[in-house]
Amino acid sequence: MSKKDMRESPRGRSQLSLYTACNRKWAFKYLRGWRVPEELYSPLHFGSVVHECQGAFYSAKTNHLRAARKRLDELCPPTGGTENMEIFRDKVDKTLGKWYTQIGEQDLQDFNILMVEEELPLTLPNGYQMTVRVDRVMENREDGEIFVDDTKTTGSSLDNAIGQYMMHDQPRLYILAIRENKPEWTEHFTGWRTTGIFCRKAPRSPGGYNIQMRRSPPVSFTEDQLNDTLLSYAGIVDDIEGKLQYVGTEPLASLFPANYSNCNSYGRICEYFDMCPLVDRQDEPPANLEVDPWLAEGTVLKSFKKEA
Repeated sequence: MSKKDMRESPRGRSQLSLYTACNRKWAFKYLRGWRVPEELYSPLHFGSVVHECQGAFYSAKTNHLRAARKRLDELCPPTGGTENMEIFRDKVDKTLGKWYTQIGEQDLQDFNILMVEEELPLTLPNGYQMTVRVDRVMENREDGEIFVDDTKTTGSSLDNAIGQYMMHDQPRLYILAIRENKPEWTEHFTGWRTTGIFCRKAPRSPGGYNIQMRRSPPVSFTEDQLNDTLLSYAGIVDDIEGKLQYVGTEPLASLFPANYSNCNSYGRICEYFDMCPLVDRQDEPPANLEVDPWLAEGTVLKSFKKEA
């Protein structure tokens, strides 16, 4: 498995959500295919690596923790890296160790793992099929309860991370995708839970981390909330499809306006910030970006093309 295995399909939730955050950034990333060269060793990608290692853990038939650490070796090689990579790897490894003893090991005893890191199609009211990548679906061996289990990592507040995620659209999309693709689970399906993981470098403890984790109680949503989410994403798709008709004839700057309130999201300046005002005069990516072959050559354009 490679780092690219971590990416969603061109129809994935991430690219539609990015469009709502900033039309201009979406155009740079998904129309032109310009991206930051592969680099996982930063706080922004800590959660992604933890996700991948957990996926390997739950997918393994035996030696689950060994499988998780093997995936960590693939993503963050233990030798030949930079000092920052070594620090990053150590942080992930210690987090996985604590997660295993507090949650993962018990999960293997209590649950049947029905699905791990699988992309499912989800049909929107306008007929567009987006995809949703589900972390895992678990079945309680004792009472047959089935639920979607997701992991959220944070370095600020565990309670806030869990609470805010309950207001997010992602768990609703998970539930909708499960209902569409696995109707046989409906009778015992109780909704969604999240496993929150807090990790921050411990003060006055060289190499130490304050690591906390907790799984939330079951959370469900009303039919109105689920329908609103479907309609919201259908509206995003309709808006994109409408604008794509004019790509090549209208300036990108007018078709895809920038949301300047998001230029410093997550405390980090957007990678397209310097070229953003020059969107219609910048034909090649600057030195710090590269053309992504997975997204270039109209991959996303084709995903929005209506079926004949």
